[in-house]
Amino acid sequence: MKRTPFSGLWRHPAFRLFWAGQTISVFGDQVSALALPLVAVFTLQASAVQLGLLNAAGRAPLFLFGLFAGVWVDRVRRRPLLIGADLGRSLLLGSIPLVAWLGWLDMPYLYGVAVLVGTLAVCFNTAVLAGWLIRRGFLAHWSCECQDSMPDEPTSQHSGKCANVPPPRCYRDAEGTVSR
Repeated sequence: MKRTPFSGLWRHPAFRLFWAGQTISVFGDQVSALALPLVAVFTLQASAVQLGLLNAAGRAPLFLFGLFAGVWVDRVRRRPLLIGADLGRSLLLGSIPLVAWLGWLDMPYLYGVAVLVGTLAVCFNTAVLAGWLIRRGFLAHWSCECQDSMPDEPTSQHSGKCANVPPPRCYRDAEGTVSR
């Protein structure tokens, strides 16, 4: 009897692609969660109150749009939504080094980026949680595979290393869209 290298969901190429993309996205989210406040502190000398507002701006879309995102996600195709949300977050975060290089970076810009990135994250996470890729019998296995491979705080040590990289490279790598 010939043994296949993959079993369960790992036999499905769509799941492997989804899992790889989700892993990169979660890694980018964790790096960005540290990099954005570091840019505010080191580039703009942000105060504690400004950092609190920046954090609140990034989390506010969850409370403002969370329920509406669920309804909207059920009515659109999820794959383009996932790809578009990740590309949008990548472009928004990638704009920060460009705006800083042009000398236009200020806290209101970072607040706006945080709100928009948070909004796209709500849409992305809602679409991921819908389990659209998986057939009914594999849903529990899908949940276990995704949760086991993507812990909440996997990249704090990598985020700190990334903070020592010049901003353009840090932001390109933060969303996982440019490989090294």
